[in-house]
Amino acid sequence: MSGPYLFWPDHDAIAKREDHVAAMGPNPNPHARGYWAYDRGAALHLMELCGRPVPFYNLYAREPKQWSRERAARAAARFMKAYAHRAPAVLMLGIKVCSAFGVTRPEWLRTYDLGGGMEGVAVPHPSGLNRWYNDPDNRGMAEMVLRDRCG
Repeated sequence: MSGPYLFWPDHDAIAKREDHVAAMGPNPNPHARGYWAYDRGAALHLMELCGRPVPFYNLYAREPKQWSRERAARAAARFMKAYAHRAPAVLMLGIKVCSAFGVTRPEWLRTYDLGGGMEGVAVPHPSGLNRWYNDPDNRGMAEMVLRDRCG
């Protein structure tokens, strides 16, 4: 089966209507334990920004040898088809994920209409490698926008 791949532990909170927002990343950390955990890395940063854990999906099951925008776009389309009737907001983490949802040249923290009643928020990837969050103004704005959206 091809993506999107769920990394929220043990259940699908969006499908159960327990949540109204989901995060979408490009692929899991190749050095991780094989599941999404909120005790380190991008997951911890995202949880701190949102003020709580959110369901997390990836476009790829594992890091691809070469990124394919077309393959990622198909996974994004499958996610939208599966969840559009629940109209969640998608936190699109990073430029690659934004492009998979059809948002080229994203303006960070802006909300985009993805169609079908679904919205996407362009979010700089919360990995420790992304220096955008080093600016206190950027981090403060991200916390404000994401906590409001995830509240």
